[in-house]
Amino acid sequence: MDNNLSNMKNNLFYWATGELSQDAFICWLMSYATKDSKEDAVIKACAQEFLWMFVKKSSSEDKSNIGPSDIVVDKIERQVTVNEEDEEKKQKKRGAIDVLLTVSTPKDKYKIIIEDKTYTSEHDDQLQFYKKAITDEFQEYTVLGVYYKTGFQSDYEAVKEAGYCRIGRAEIVECLKKYEDKTINVIFNDYYEYLKDLHKKAEQFESLPLQEWDWQQILGFFSFVQPQIDQGSLRKYGFKDNFDYVHNQAGGFYGMWLDNKCNYFYSEGDEQIKYEIYLMMQFINQKLEICLKLGIKEMPEKGKLTPSNIRDRLVYDEKWKYKLDKYSYQKPARLGYGKNITIGIFTSQFTLSTESENYKQAMADLEGAMQGFAKMTEAICIGEKCAE
Repeated sequence: MDNNLSNMKNNLFYWATGELSQDAFICWLMSYATKDSKEDAVIKACAQEFLWMFVKKSSSEDKSNIGPSDIVVDKIERQVTVNEEDEEKKQKKRGAIDVLLTVSTPKDKYKIIIEDKTYTSEHDDQLQFYKKAITDEFQEYTVLGVYYKTGFQSDYEAVKEAGYCRIGRAEIVECLKKYEDKTINVIFNDYYEYLKDLHKKAEQFESLPLQEWDWQQILGFFSFVQPQIDQGSLRKYGFKDNFDYVHNQAGGFYGMWLDNKCNYFYSEGDEQIKYEIYLMMQFINQKLEICLKLGIKEMPEKGKLTPSNIRDRLVYDEKWKYKLDKYSYQKPARLGYGKNITIGIFTSQFTLSTESENYKQAMADLEGAMQGFAKMTEAICIGEKCAE
């Protein structure tokens, strides 16, 4: 199975994978929606449908009497520098908008901020900063924010809070698909084929044995799991989730964190440790592990209490000594000493084999791990429980 896009080696976007290259494609496509664009009815229609998608998802105004063909791009700008005085820090804030479109319809005029991301994510308050700056400068326009995301990302809360609509890879591929067989434009077809291939590989977690997954299937699986935890069949367990790449001395791995929004306080004398118990689903050496983790959140800088004290109480305390297996967790071969310690590994209910292990088994194991976690934390948590 080809997981390196090698079949796309003659495709421009296989080599030009960065955000600046994607910026250029967005601007190139949008240029066909200008009044003086080249005559290409297919590319123009696609550009206008993209714009229509931006406007519809970003604006709550009535658009019943207009459609994609009514949208015109008046101006396209790249890397637009934005400055603002930060009164609190007594200094200027500075940033650059990836793409800024000036767009008009028979009913309104828009400034559309496009924040283009492949595998990075938003940082600081850049989205709100850009939107405020453009709104202040162009008060006669309706300012819209678009978060154009073709890679993977776990948390979009900051995007939502900033009032940006998210346009993801699936939507982009679906829109381009309507036009790919109607044009022989190499730039258009290269971009479509590249994104379609990336999207296809992300979805192959459904068909490939788990042992054959690479980063695309792993992140595709995490992206599939997330809505099940947030609002689907796994919502009842009350976990919040996040996924990312974890760097370590062994080379790193992809992991998904699952916690139930609860902290615990454990005290001895006048010393206190604040800790949490959570799950981590991790892919290491082509193998999935669901780990029961102890995380230290606050502890005295100097004192007798250490992470090992909590670890030993949770693993060796006489009240439930060696009872992790009661909740379908086995103790790891070695217990660590840091602030994030694996104290149990979920025992899979399946016989692992290259031929049979797949995402459905992984989902069943994840639910089993959540069930065991809920029972264990209800029965044996050490300390005073405190909701986050």
